[in-house]
Amino acid sequence: MSEHAKFSPSSLSRTKSCPGSHQLSIGQPNISSPAAERGTMLHAQAELAIEGRPFSLSLSEEDLALIQPYIDYCLSLKKISDIAETERQVQILGDNCWGTIDFLAITGPRLTIVDLKTGIMPVAPDSIQLRAYALGALKEFDFVGIETIHLVIIQPAVSPEPQIHRTTPDELWRFEKELTQIIEMAEDKNPQFRTGSHCRWCSASSVCVAAFDEATEMATTDVAKMSLESVGVAYAKTKFIKGWVKSVEERTKHDLMHGVEVPGFKLVAGNRARSWSDPDIEAKLEEVFDEKSYEKRYLSVPQAEKLLGGKTIFADSELFELVEVGQGLPTIAKESDKREALVLDPFKDEN
Repeated sequence: MSEHAKFSPSSLSRTKSCPGSHQLSIGQPNISSPAAERGTMLHAQAELAIEGRPFSLSLSEEDLALIQPYIDYCLSLKKISDIAETERQVQILGDNCWGTIDFLAITGPRLTIVDLKTGIMPVAPDSIQLRAYALGALKEFDFVGIETIHLVIIQPAVSPEPQIHRTTPDELWRFEKELTQIIEMAEDKNPQFRTGSHCRWCSASSVCVAAFDEATEMATTDVAKMSLESVGVAYAKTKFIKGWVKSVEERTKHDLMHGVEVPGFKLVAGNRARSWSDPDIEAKLEEVFDEKSYEKRYLSVPQAEKLLGGKTIFADSELFELVEVGQGLPTIAKESDKREALVLDPFKDEN
């Protein structure tokens, strides 16, 4: 198998939503983010811990809080399982579709796929990605007589408890047909392009004509003739537009950083931060300003929560009882949002 799968499990959901994104993404630069790099590092550290090998002792309490529940869950499974492996590579549909499972365990007739997520965007355990992993594992270990499959997402930043989806071999064999159709549509000579929330994960978003048309459509609208209903429609598109603009900015900076000429633009040094160079600056400041050399401030609630190691640990601390939650500022949400709508007086004097 090649270093990268032609159809990786993590890209299948996006490919289903927009078949054309697959071919357009080929050859596009993979622009990483600090969050993605941090996630890769945490996965590697968790793997070492599960395998009983030394791992970094310099991880922050916040980092440990994101991987410890996953480590504990996998170690408990490992004790009772006939087969337990980390970073298990499986073929899903031939050589073009394969992936690496974070943790796989077979306990009697039960197959368990565990996936660690370190981000804050909720991921469902019945996602196409996890079902694809399970299909690949089922093909490889079907000889042991798998009767049930557990798909597990551990995402401490979203939920303190593992999220589990239970499925069966029959359901996964039916899913294989769906997966085959997704790949066939993506390999069509004229695949469809469909914009949506999935565009934020597409490496070709900045060069996609469909995304460009969607993002710039409002620029040709006569704002003076817009009805209240059309204003709402326009607002619904702002998130997509902001995401597309961000992808263009990231792509432009990436190209310039790698020596690619972008007509009309260049890289320059940004605003430079100033800092004290003298290690004895505290004494000098007190000499000049008396006792006004620095401000004494309490830690904020989010800062204290972070220092203690995250929401779960903070909720069990004595500080949690000292927290009061104020009234949030008005913000726009979809009508389907579970929060109650605010009732405001439009004629109230704000002064």
